[in-house]
Amino acid sequence: LSSLESKDPILDKLQHGFPTPFLELPHERTTMWHESLGSLQAARLVHRALQEPSDPSTLSAPSWEYWLSRAESDPDLYEAFDSPSSRTLMLPNYRHAVFDLTDPRIEEGLRISLLAIEQMNQLAAHHGLQFAVAMIPTKEYAYVPFWNEATKPASERIRHLTDLEATVWRRAMAHLDERHIRHIDVSTALRQSIGSGDQPYPISWDGHPNALGQSVYAVAIANAVRSLLRQSSRHAEIVQ
Repeated sequence: LSSLESKDPILDKLQHGFPTPFLELPHERTTMWHESLGSLQAARLVHRALQEPSDPSTLSAPSWEYWLSRAESDPDLYEAFDSPSSRTLMLPNYRHAVFDLTDPRIEEGLRISLLAIEQMNQLAAHHGLQFAVAMIPTKEYAYVPFWNEATKPASERIRHLTDLEATVWRRAMAHLDERHIRHIDVSTALRQSIGSGDQPYPISWDGHPNALGQSVYAVAIANAVRSLLRQSSRHAEIVQ
């Protein structure tokens, strides 16, 4: 793994699939803040924006026409999803770098991640706590069922990427099921939101959910936790 990393760094692959220079325009920095709901990344951008003088007239959020023009000007980097009810940009090359299980570093990363989850579950059980894993998809994976509604069909690289992510999901959930570790699939709630005409992600290339998407996360996880607590309470009553 060390030899492979020295010859072909993962970071290079990620940078190849990511917009550069990173958020060079002031209004893109502002959009990240408004649509990412206070993520660490957005906080860093705001900090940087405060240090750089900007023309206030440029700080309005860019329109979809702006983002679509970005996608059309750099089709190797972006993929545009555009339907009557939802629209957003995707970064398939960037995502591919971390889902390609033919890369032994990604395979090892998945193994270590699942092992860490096992250990967290064991630690929680040791202290008498319940444990559950929230399974959160990429934006690209959340939109899989809706490409037939888009103005352009999914490209081969989008289909390949989402097939890779589906494989990771299946392996992860099978691993959790075999070890009786509870998991919460947030993708179902996100897809219900998209299917109802909502926009849970920014229209930009940012893969983080917006305020609406964060609320979808919260409701899905809260409902699942309540269900787990009810099951635990019934089990305790039976044991008593």
